[in-house]
Amino acid sequence: VLWHVDTIGWSIPTFDRIAAYFPTYRSQLIAIEKQSGRVLWLKDIPRLPGGPPANATGTAGFGSTIASGIVVAMDQALFGFNSRTGELAWTFKPPLAIQDIAVPGSDGAHVFTATAGGMIYCLEGSTGAVRWQTFVGDSAAVPYSPVPFGTALYASFTVRAEPLDSGGVIALDAPELMGREVWFD
Repeated sequence: VLWHVDTIGWSIPTFDRIAAYFPTYRSQLIAIEKQSGRVLWLKDIPRLPGGPPANATGTAGFGSTIASGIVVAMDQALFGFNSRTGELAWTFKPPLAIQDIAVPGSDGAHVFTATAGGMIYCLEGSTGAVRWQTFVGDSAAVPYSPVPFGTALYASFTVRAEPLDSGGVIALDAPELMGREVWFD
């Protein structure tokens, strides 16, 4: 063991060359210097109106990523924090009244996420602005954790419809990050 920090770990961490970033069970984001284990900063992830009260225990999120120097933590929305200072830089809450948001992915400059209702989003890492959004073809589809590779973006999905759930994988052609569907299975 190189170092240990006491907290209730909860989520998929992310890291850059200086620090490891961990969302905690208590809706916080902690930055830890990779070499020493020294806590660089600890910030509360904001609570959104209509979400759990500030004194609620536990978090709705369990993922994080980093893009353009912004650490993105998932909770009731995506929250972008400056990796050096821990200051909140942006918040992305999908425009529809959907609570389910997928674990974010990144290509280093953009953040990719998905929501129930069949939407996949590409956000500018530095600002959280929507670069593009695409509908995967079925409003009962729930895409999960979009992952970029090369010039494509891949996501698995479940279709929650009666009588039987189904699903598959979708690939989006994204050489210019435009989100055009390549195949849907």
